[in-house]
Amino acid sequence: MKTAIKLNIDIGNNHTEGTFLKRLNRFVAQVKVNGKIYHAHLHDSGRLGELLIPGSPIMLIPKKSPKTDFKVIAIHREGYGWVLLNSGVHRYIVEDILRRRLIPEFKDLVSYTPEYKVGNHRIDFFLDFGTHTALMEVKGCSLFEGKTCLFPDSPTKRGAEHLLVLSEHPPAYLLFVVCHPSIQVVKPNCKEDPIFCDAFKKAVQNGVIPLAVKVEYKNSHIYFSGTSPI
Repeated sequence: MKTAIKLNIDIGNNHTEGTFLKRLNRFVAQVKVNGKIYHAHLHDSGRLGELLIPGSPIMLIPKKSPKTDFKVIAIHREGYGWVLLNSGVHRYIVEDILRRRLIPEFKDLVSYTPEYKVGNHRIDFFLDFGTHTALMEVKGCSLFEGKTCLFPDSPTKRGAEHLLVLSEHPPAYLLFVVCHPSIQVVKPNCKEDPIFCDAFKKAVQNGVIPLAVKVEYKNSHIYFSGTSPI
Protein backbone atom coordinates (compact mmCIF):
# COMPACT_ATOMS: atom_id res chain seq x y z
CA MET A 1 0.00 0.00 0.00
CA LYS A 2 1.49 3.31 -1.11
CA THR A 3 -0.66 5.67 0.92
CA ALA A 4 -1.39 5.17 4.62
CA ILE A 5 -5.01 5.58 5.71
CA LYS A 6 -5.78 7.59 8.82
CA LEU A 7 -7.87 5.51 11.20
CA ASN A 8 -10.96 6.97 12.83
CA ILE A 9 -10.09 6.19 16.43
CA ASP A 10 -9.62 8.39 19.46
CA ILE A 11 -6.21 8.02 21.09
CA GLY A 12 -6.47 11.12 23.22
CA ASN A 13 -5.27 14.70 22.98
CA ASN A 14 -2.27 16.75 24.10
CA HIS A 15 0.34 14.25 22.96
CA THR A 16 3.51 15.09 24.85
CA GLU A 17 7.03 13.93 24.15
CA GLY A 18 9.14 12.88 27.11
CA THR A 19 12.07 10.58 27.91
CA PHE A 20 11.79 7.00 29.10
CA LEU A 21 13.82 6.40 32.28
CA LYS A 22 12.94 2.92 33.54
CA ARG A 23 10.19 0.39 33.99
CA LEU A 24 8.99 0.27 37.58
CA ASN A 25 6.70 -2.76 37.10
CA ARG A 26 4.71 -4.43 34.34
CA PHE A 27 2.37 -1.49 33.92
CA VAL A 28 4.19 1.59 35.19
CA ALA A 29 7.09 3.43 33.57
CA GLN A 30 9.15 6.27 34.98
CA VAL A 31 9.45 9.12 32.48
CA LYS A 32 10.81 12.64 32.35
CA VAL A 33 8.78 15.51 30.89
CA ASN A 34 10.09 19.08 30.81
CA GLY A 35 12.74 18.23 33.39
CA LYS A 36 10.33 16.65 35.89
CA ILE A 37 9.93 12.93 36.68
CA TYR A 38 6.50 11.31 36.40
CA HIS A 39 4.87 7.88 36.33
CA ALA A 40 3.14 6.71 33.15
CA HIS A 41 0.74 3.83 32.59
CA LEU A 42 2.24 1.23 30.26
CA HIS A 43 -0.57 -0.72 28.56
CA ASP A 44 1.56 -3.68 27.46
CA SER A 45 2.74 -6.54 29.67
CA GLY A 46 5.32 -7.90 27.21
CA ARG A 47 9.05 -7.82 27.93
CA LEU A 48 9.65 -4.98 25.44
CA GLY A 49 13.38 -5.18 26.05
CA GLU A 50 14.26 -3.83 22.60
CA LEU A 51 11.91 -0.84 23.08
CA LEU A 52 12.22 0.23 26.70
CA ILE A 53 15.74 1.61 26.45
CA PRO A 54 16.59 4.31 29.04
CA GLY A 55 16.92 7.66 27.34
CA SER A 56 14.55 6.81 24.47
CA PRO A 57 12.01 9.45 23.43
CA ILE A 58 8.51 8.43 24.48
CA MET A 59 5.10 9.81 23.49
CA LEU A 60 2.54 10.31 26.23
CA ILE A 61 -0.93 11.66 26.85
CA PRO A 62 -2.17 12.99 30.21
CA LYS A 63 -3.79 10.31 32.38
CA LYS A 64 -4.19 11.44 35.95
CA SER A 65 -4.80 8.63 38.41
CA PRO A 66 -3.62 7.73 41.92
CA LYS A 67 -0.54 6.01 40.41
CA THR A 68 0.13 7.72 37.08
CA ASP A 69 0.23 11.14 35.45
CA PHE A 70 0.47 9.98 31.82
CA LYS A 71 -0.35 7.10 29.51
CA VAL A 72 2.24 5.72 27.08
CA ILE A 73 1.26 5.87 23.40
CA ALA A 74 4.48 5.21 21.50
CA ILE A 75 8.23 4.98 21.92
CA HIS A 76 11.05 5.89 19.56
CA ARG A 77 13.33 3.01 18.58
CA GLU A 78 16.61 3.69 16.82
CA GLY A 79 16.41 2.57 13.20
CA TYR A 80 12.62 2.47 13.20
CA GLY A 81 11.28 5.74 14.51
CA TRP A 82 8.02 5.78 16.46
CA VAL A 83 6.62 2.38 17.44
CA LEU A 84 3.05 2.19 18.73
CA LEU A 85 3.17 0.95 22.32
CA ASN A 86 -0.35 0.73 23.68
CA SER A 87 -2.18 -2.57 23.36
CA GLY A 88 -5.33 -0.89 24.67
CA VAL A 89 -5.95 0.67 21.26
CA HIS A 90 -5.60 -2.57 19.25
CA ARG A 91 -9.29 -3.37 19.53
CA TYR A 92 -10.26 0.05 18.17
CA ILE A 93 -7.73 -0.23 15.35
CA VAL A 94 -9.25 -3.55 14.30
CA GLU A 95 -12.82 -2.28 14.66
CA ASP A 96 -12.12 0.58 12.25
CA ILE A 97 -10.45 -1.79 9.79
CA LEU A 98 -13.52 -4.02 9.99
CA ARG A 99 -16.00 -1.13 9.68
CA ARG A 100 -14.26 0.20 6.60
CA ARG A 101 -13.45 -3.21 5.08
CA LEU A 102 -9.84 -2.15 4.61
CA ILE A 103 -8.52 -5.61 3.72
CA PRO A 104 -10.02 -8.03 1.17
CA GLU A 105 -10.72 -10.78 3.71
CA PHE A 106 -13.38 -8.58 5.32
CA LYS A 107 -15.03 -7.15 2.19
CA ASP A 108 -18.13 -9.33 2.67
CA LEU A 109 -18.41 -8.80 6.43
CA VAL A 110 -21.97 -8.08 7.56
CA SER A 111 -21.40 -7.39 11.25
CA TYR A 112 -19.04 -8.06 14.13
CA THR A 113 -19.29 -8.50 17.88
CA PRO A 114 -16.31 -7.72 20.15
CA GLU A 115 -15.43 -9.66 23.30
CA TYR A 116 -17.32 -12.80 22.31
CA LYS A 117 -17.56 -15.53 24.95
CA VAL A 118 -16.69 -19.09 23.93
CA GLY A 119 -16.84 -21.46 26.88
CA ASN A 120 -14.53 -20.07 29.56
CA HIS A 121 -12.69 -17.84 27.09
CA ARG A 122 -13.32 -14.44 25.59
CA ILE A 123 -12.34 -14.17 21.96
CA ASP A 124 -11.73 -10.69 20.57
CA PHE A 125 -14.31 -10.80 17.75
CA PHE A 126 -17.21 -12.80 16.39
CA LEU A 127 -17.55 -12.10 12.65
CA ASP A 128 -20.75 -12.57 10.65
CA PHE A 129 -20.28 -12.79 6.88
CA GLY A 130 -23.90 -13.65 6.15
CA THR A 131 -23.08 -16.99 4.55
CA HIS A 132 -20.93 -18.06 7.49
CA THR A 133 -19.49 -16.88 10.81
CA ALA A 134 -15.98 -16.91 12.23
CA LEU A 135 -14.08 -16.18 15.42
CA MET A 136 -11.08 -13.84 15.37
CA GLU A 137 -8.37 -13.28 17.96
CA VAL A 138 -6.08 -10.21 17.80
CA LYS A 139 -2.42 -10.11 18.85
CA GLY A 140 -0.24 -7.02 18.90
CA CYS A 141 3.34 -7.31 17.59
CA SER A 142 6.18 -4.95 18.49
CA LEU A 143 9.24 -7.24 18.51
CA PHE A 144 11.18 -6.50 15.34
CA GLU A 145 14.38 -7.97 13.91
CA GLY A 146 15.19 -6.06 10.75
CA LYS A 147 12.07 -6.19 8.59
CA THR A 148 10.69 -9.24 10.44
CA CYS A 149 8.13 -9.09 13.26
CA LEU A 150 8.13 -11.92 15.78
CA PHE A 151 5.30 -12.95 18.11
CA PRO A 152 5.32 -13.41 21.05
CA ASP A 153 8.17 -11.55 22.77
CA SER A 154 7.69 -13.72 25.87
CA PRO A 155 5.90 -17.05 26.55
CA THR A 156 2.12 -16.70 26.38
CA LYS A 157 0.05 -19.56 27.73
CA ARG A 158 -3.07 -17.51 27.08
CA GLY A 159 -2.11 -17.08 23.44
CA ALA A 160 -1.73 -20.83 22.95
CA GLU A 161 -5.10 -21.42 24.63
CA HIS A 162 -6.74 -18.93 22.27
CA LEU A 163 -5.30 -20.79 19.30
CA LEU A 164 -6.80 -24.02 20.60
CA VAL A 165 -10.23 -22.37 20.82
CA LEU A 166 -9.92 -21.04 17.27
CA SER A 167 -8.83 -24.49 16.06
CA GLU A 168 -12.00 -26.00 17.49
CA HIS A 169 -14.21 -23.52 15.58
CA PRO A 170 -12.99 -23.26 11.99
CA PRO A 171 -13.00 -21.15 9.94
CA ALA A 172 -11.34 -18.63 12.23
CA TYR A 173 -8.80 -15.82 12.02
CA LEU A 174 -5.70 -14.87 13.96
CA LEU A 175 -4.99 -11.20 13.24
CA PHE A 176 -1.62 -9.68 14.12
CA VAL A 177 -1.50 -5.91 14.58
CA VAL A 178 2.06 -5.02 13.59
CA CYS A 179 3.05 -1.77 15.28
CA HIS A 180 5.33 -0.36 12.57
CA PRO A 181 4.81 0.11 8.80
CA SER A 182 8.25 -1.09 7.64
CA ILE A 183 7.74 -4.76 8.52
CA GLN A 184 7.77 -7.15 5.55
CA VAL A 185 6.98 -10.49 7.20
CA VAL A 186 5.51 -11.83 10.47
CA LYS A 187 6.71 -15.08 12.04
CA PRO A 188 5.86 -17.06 15.19
CA ASN A 189 8.70 -16.72 17.69
CA CYS A 190 9.50 -20.42 18.04
CA LYS A 191 12.73 -19.78 19.93
CA GLU A 192 10.99 -17.75 22.64
CA ASP A 193 7.78 -19.79 22.89
CA PRO A 194 7.85 -23.25 21.23
CA ILE A 195 4.47 -24.11 22.76
CA PHE A 196 2.78 -21.16 21.04
CA CYS A 197 4.67 -21.99 17.84
CA ASP A 198 3.41 -25.57 17.86
CA ALA A 199 -0.14 -24.41 18.62
CA PHE A 200 0.12 -21.91 15.75
CA LYS A 201 1.16 -24.58 13.24
CA LYS A 202 -1.64 -26.92 14.35
CA ALA A 203 -4.18 -24.08 14.23
CA VAL A 204 -3.29 -23.25 10.63
CA GLN A 205 -3.59 -26.92 9.70
CA ASN A 206 -7.05 -26.95 11.31
CA GLY A 207 -8.39 -24.00 9.32
CA VAL A 208 -7.27 -20.92 11.26
CA ILE A 209 -6.29 -18.17 8.82
CA PRO A 210 -3.40 -15.93 9.97
CA LEU A 211 -3.44 -12.29 8.83
CA ALA A 212 -1.31 -9.27 9.66
CA VAL A 213 -2.13 -5.56 9.37
CA LYS A 214 0.49 -2.84 9.79
CA VAL A 215 -0.14 0.42 11.63
CA GLU A 216 1.88 3.59 12.06
CA TYR A 217 1.88 6.25 14.76
CA LYS A 218 2.60 9.75 13.45
CA ASN A 219 1.41 13.30 14.10
CA SER A 220 -0.71 12.19 17.08
CA HIS A 221 -2.75 9.75 14.98
CA ILE A 222 -2.68 6.09 13.94
CA TYR A 223 -2.61 5.07 10.30
CA PHE A 224 -3.33 1.79 8.53
CA SER A 225 -0.31 0.97 6.38
CA GLY A 226 -1.35 -2.20 4.60
CA THR A 227 -0.79 -5.88 5.27
CA SER A 228 2.16 -8.19 5.71
CA PRO A 229 2.57 -11.89 4.87
CA ILE A 230 2.86 -14.46 7.64
